[in-house]
Amino acid sequence: MHHDVLELRVLGKNGLPVAAYTVGSAEISEEHERGNVVDLRVSGYLWDTPCPGTDAVWSAWRTSSGDERNIWAGLPEEGREAWLDAARLRAVWRFPIPPPPSPSDSFRLDGSHVTDHSGLYCALGEALNGPGGYYGSTLDALKDCLRGNFGPVAPFTLVWHDSATARTHIPEYMDEVVRTLRSAGVTTLLA
Repeated sequence: MHHDVLELRVLGKNGLPVAAYTVGSAEISEEHERGNVVDLRVSGYLWDTPCPGTDAVWSAWRTSSGDERNIWAGLPEEGREAWLDAARLRAVWRFPIPPPPSPSDSFRLDGSHVTDHSGLYCALGEALNGPGGYYGSTLDALKDCLRGNFGPVAPFTLVWHDSATARTHIPEYMDEVVRTLRSAGVTTLLA
């Protein structure tokens, strides 16, 4: 069976979709049938190729309560990149993410695990949109998020706790991110 476009949905803990991958020029064929279960083979091309390790992130989210912070912190940098990929896809699925009720809100960034670029964005996404949240994965993506539809829009306050960790590991990049936040109207306090 041929489809111009097919959506492969990622299911969350409750069995409801949390994200999706789009397959172009999709062909579906039946592989095996076992009672009420049918294995299907889908071929085509992915519009958005998953990062290596993203499947492990989806699995972790299916087994967590959903409100646990810093799950990403124990991952190596490649795992953090996969985390950001999954968080981005989940954010796109929920697009647009509603902004907080008040622009005067203050957000807390736990910087104790910010030892690389990916960790910075994992912590920022979690600070602004909760566990598994997304708020960029590069400077350009951060600028896009600051313009709206992916969570809070300035003005708001971001209190970056344990900023010394990032200052030790990624000082120049941290400065770029802080300048980007401040130039968008985010009051960024380093603690």
